[in-house]
Amino acid sequence: MTPYVPSDAGHFLASGPYDHITREEVHALVAHENELNWRILFQLLWTTGARISEVLALTAKDLVREEHTFALQITRLKRKIPFKDLLPIQLELGIKLQDYIRLRELKAGGKLFPYTRSCALRRCQKAGKK
Repeated sequence: MTPYVPSDAGHFLASGPYDHITREEVHALVAHENELNWRILFQLLWTTGARISEVLALTAKDLVREEHTFALQITRLKRKIPFKDLLPIQLELGIKLQDYIRLRELKAGGKLFPYTRSCALRRCQKAGKK
């Protein structure tokens, strides 16, 4: 499974200008996580290149399905005027996310992840140390 990497997310790639994390490290991080919600959160961070706060702001209605594809409607928060960005995601991840929404019985406006930014950041840091 090769993650979709948006053109503006190059700084997350080892070949990008910052050398933060490699694809292999992301796959290892996701594989070592026991809880489904954190695995999906990590996959969304990597796949979309979104900020933690943007992924935490996602609701069930932000998952858009069109025929055989999925996309996420991400609100870009670090702008003078926030705007929604529609980012395609892999079919496999879209199906996992759809199943996760059903499993948690989320309503359309229900947040996908019930975490604060600081809690999610700590979990990312802890997972990175493993």
